[in-house]
Amino acid sequence: MMEFGSPTIACRKVPKYLAIVKALTEDIRLARLTSSVRLPPRWALAKYFNSDITIVIRDENGLRLVAARKALRDLNVLAHPCGHHLWLRLPGPWRCGEFGARARQLGLSVILSNAFTVGPALEAIRISLGATPDTETLQYGLRLLATLLSHPRGTISTIV
Repeated sequence: MMEFGSPTIACRKVPKYLAIVKALTEDIRLARLTSSVRLPPRWALAKYFNSDITIVIRDENGLRLVAARKALRDLNVLAHPCGHHLWLRLPGPWRCGEFGARARQLGLSVILSNAFTVGPALEAIRISLGATPDTETLQYGLRLLATLLSHPRGTISTIV
C-alpha cells in the first residue's frame, strides 16, 4: 500500500494499482492533448480497445494485404502479414521520383523509399493499406498503380 496526500481521498492508504493510475494521470492528459483519437474515459474501455479492436484492425489489415497481393500479383511486394503498409519494389526502368510524380497525377499518394533512408535508396515505394476508407477503394488505387507499372516509363503522357 502507498499513501496519498490528497484531501479528496477518505482513507490514507490505497492499493498500489490506484497509485499507478494517479501517477499516470499527467501522461494520459498529455497523450489526450497530442492525439486526434479520444482516449476512453475508463480503464475497462481501454482494455476493450487494446484487445478486441486490435484484433479487428489486424484482421482488416490481413484482408487488405490479400487484396493488395492479388492486385499486385506479378510484382515484388514485401509486407508483414498484419502490417499497415507494404513495400513495392519498382520494376526497371522505373525510378522513384518519376513514378511518384505519375502516381500523384492519377490522384494516388505513395511514399518514396528515399524518405526513409540517409543515402542511396532502393527504387521502391511504401503503400498504406489503411489510408482508404474501405477495401474497394484500396483495390481501385492498387489497380491504378498496377496499370501505371505495366506501362514502360515515359509512355504515359500528361494531358492538360
